[in-house]
Amino acid sequence: MLVTHFLLIIMSANIYSSRVKFSFIFVCKLLVLGNCLKTNISSSNKDTNTPLPIDTIFQLPSSLPTWPSGGDFATGVIDLGGLQVRKISSFQEIWATYEGGPDNLGATFFEPSSIPDGFSMLGSYAQPNNQPLFGWVLVGKTNASDKSGDILKQPTDYTLVFQDTAYFWLPTPPDGYKAVGLVITASPDKPSLDKIRCVRSDFTDESEIDGWIWSASVNGLNVYGLRPKIRGTKAQPLREESNPSPIEPNGSNLPQGGSNDDSYWLDLPVDEQAKEKVQNGDLQSAEVYLHVKPILGATFTDIQNPIGENRRTRGDWEHVTLRISNFDGVLHKVYFAEHSGGKWVDSSLLEFEKGNKFVGYSTLNGHAAYYKAGLVLLGENDIGIRDDTSKSDMVMAKNFHR
Repeated sequence: MLVTHFLLIIMSANIYSSRVKFSFIFVCKLLVLGNCLKTNISSSNKDTNTPLPIDTIFQLPSSLPTWPSGGDFATGVIDLGGLQVRKISSFQEIWATYEGGPDNLGATFFEPSSIPDGFSMLGSYAQPNNQPLFGWVLVGKTNASDKSGDILKQPTDYTLVFQDTAYFWLPTPPDGYKAVGLVITASPDKPSLDKIRCVRSDFTDESEIDGWIWSASVNGLNVYGLRPKIRGTKAQPLREESNPSPIEPNGSNLPQGGSNDDSYWLDLPVDEQAKEKVQNGDLQSAEVYLHVKPILGATFTDIQNPIGENRRTRGDWEHVTLRISNFDGVLHKVYFAEHSGGKWVDSSLLEFEKGNKFVGYSTLNGHAAYYKAGLVLLGENDIGIRDDTSKSDMVMAKNFHR
């Protein structure tokens, strides 16, 4: 069974919870280079004198390298075995609201434009207004291996699921198909049935809520990003991500007893001078070890960089993980591990130096990673341990080579 999952889906909370059970193919907002934006917008409550972050189109500071030819990486298209999906970063802006959502700045809703011949729209895109525009969606078409031509089909009708000064339409799929996105219009007229395509059910996968985008103050509409509900080793065949087992509280599933065969354990040298050298570290001679793996149906590649122990946090490991789009090789987001937790940070929010090198911060005698300098409080309700970061002359620059 084939699956992928990259188109941002717009959905109403009451539909998600009670009226209809969905399976979706695609999720997520992704960063773009060279977005093209057209406007046909119906909006509400905007202070036109105050620009919003979304009014700026995010781009990486430098151009991407030329990738080696002959492979499937960064070609712009991924073939799912009869269904080709292509990344589209040109948008027609349909509707915006300027209240609610993160930072109470509202959200903006788009549909893809400049769709290549033979490809069809699968859904719409939405993003909070508190970040620069950096999204893309996928469009799809069937290839020669789909001899019956039935992987994508038009809907049979639409259901109006939300209206304000815009109208949100849920396609009614034919039997055996799923609607994987909505159509958003500025008019109360139903969209054309040729506007969007539904996807054959065996190419879809059930999703779950990921990140909050916006909520309406009335009518119960909630807009979220989505991700596949089943991930890791239990996911369907296209997915090749790892899914490590958690350690039991009593350690019963860790190696027990016996001699140290160096397969699991890392420790400091016994010699005091050597131990001090390891604890202090040496940025000039330090080497970076990477864990590289395909993720989310092999549509991304994760490059994980472990950050090891030091004199105060012996045996404790953190990591910084880069998530790269396999459509075009663009950095999508970065995960910064922070003690017992961590967070994914969109590329548009990162600090860059010397081209496309993003900056991460770690504290003295600690190795939790943060995406910006400043006060970090390890606690709740303004009570906790300070774990502050700032710029210094102690820098480790990491260059990755094939």
